[in-house]
Amino acid sequence: MSNVNPKNMITFLDPICRTVFGEMIPDSSNEAIIAVKNPVLVNIVFQKNEMGQSTGQMAIQLLPVFFKEFLSDKSADITFNYQRSQISEAVDVVFDWKLVAQYQQIFTPQAQMVPQQQQPPQAAPGNPSVIKLFND
Repeated sequence: MSNVNPKNMITFLDPICRTVFGEMIPDSSNEAIIAVKNPVLVNIVFQKNEMGQSTGQMAIQLLPVFFKEFLSDKSADITFNYQRSQISEAVDVVFDWKLVAQYQQIFTPQAQMVPQQQQPPQAAPGNPSVIKLFND
């Protein structure tokens, strides 16, 4: 995924009043539809203390509308077209950089690290170390 352009970020309420956040594709959007690349649902979670009681603080979770694990190409972007007549768009919103960064982190491919097998230490040439397992 390329870097997200913060100017193209959009949020709106879908037909069942879920908050959707994503990157609008200006070239694919028109008066009837809005094309959104990699849309996410904004989920609010109340934080709890160790006793299970609400602390009164909230945390935001971004949940992908469609999980890339279902795609054959896991790094591909997915675009959804939303009918403008069925959504309520937010107007003139400038998003906090932390929200955009959290969104981008979801869709940035993580480097797949292959665990390296550790090699046993090699003895110095000409001076092999001998480990005795049993007393003679």
